[in-house]
Amino acid sequence: MEFAFKCLGGDYSDAESSIDSELLVHIIKDDFRMTIDIEKLLDDIDEDGSGKIEYNEFRDLLTGKSW
Repeated sequence: MEFAFKCLGGDYSDAESSIDSELLVHIIKDDFRMTIDIEKLLDDIDEDGSGKIEYNEFRDLLTGKSW
């Protein structure tokens, strides 16, 4: 999971690090051509409403803990 976070621009070793939610939307919809409502999922996990996905939010997205 840490590797995926880093590949998307995050730095797992930095507690302040995050990835841009717009980048995730682009990857899910355009690159992977998935039809899930990724915007809704990101809204649900973005606890602080920052538009950035911190590692704990990313982990919850991938493990399904928040939805």
